Amino acid sequence: MNQQLDQLIKLAEGNRWERLRFAPGRYLYGQCFQKIVYPFSKRGFPVDIRTFWGEKMHIILPAAMDLFLLGGKTHDSELRLARFMINTLSPGDQVADIGAHYGFFSLLAAQLISSTGRIEAFEASASTHLVLDKNLSRAPQASAHHLAISDSCGQLDFHEFPTRYTEYNTLRPEQFAEQKWFTKHPPTVHTVSTNTLDAFCEEHLFQPTFIKIDVEGAEDKVIAGMSRLVTKVHPIIVMEYLAGTRFNQAHQRAAQQLKDWGVHSHLINAEGHLERCDDITAYLKASRMDSDNLVFF
Repeated sequence: MNQQLDQLIKLAEGNRWERLRFAPGRYLYGQCFQKIVYPFSKRGFPVDIRTFWGEKMHIILPAAMDLFLLGGKTHDSELRLARFMINTLSPGDQVADIGAHYGFFSLLAAQLISSTGRIEAFEASASTHLVLDKNLSRAPQASAHHLAISDSCGQLDFHEFPTRYTEYNTLRPEQFAEQKWFTKHPPTVHTVSTNTLDAFCEEHLFQPTFIKIDVEGAEDKVIAGMSRLVTKVHPIIVMEYLAGTRFNQAHQRAAQQLKDWGVHSHLINAEGHLERCDDITAYLKASRMDSDNLVFF
């Protein structure tokens, strides 16, 4: 699978003309839909794509446009995360995907852990969960849950944006208040059930050794609700971490809690290997990145 990922990276790092040559029909359709059709209709368009390893996946345009055009998530941090997962996950592993969106990384994990492994994927948005559930229905080792993983069992207000911005759905919408698109595309508020990861795992006899967290500002709540897993099971935790120039207070609190439990932070290099990173703020500043996927274990 690393060879297919190499091809994706080459396209992701290339210019628009290289992407046009790779898939001219998809590229022209995607650009037309994103810039002309969607702004007028305000309605998403369901479509099936093929991931970079050849698996069928359902998405709603204009969200996940990189999946539509190239078959993979194309931000540098996501490419390195894919490499790390390929290098790390093995048949029989158990994986928790918290904030799974349409399920790209859940499907990648399912491919790597085979039918002997297990994946529990969590998505707080009801509409996004329907897509996630459809994608994971073809993987018997994977289950999709309409649930927000948090620091308690109960209910919370969850803010969902229009289709184009579904990857920003969040418990804490104030982080996007200064973004230009936010005032034009305000979220709607829905009530979502919550549970801690510790409680879910105990109830479902699940012990993930690999946990991915991408929850748009609720990272501290997720970490607070998984103390037993962290201190007893010692999983590998991958968490999106924002730079200080963005709304990263929750990320700081989550990283500090993990540090207090003796868990260290690492960056993923281009080869998909880990390098110790004790000062995340300095690393992001030196790398001129506003976010990255950090690994804690």
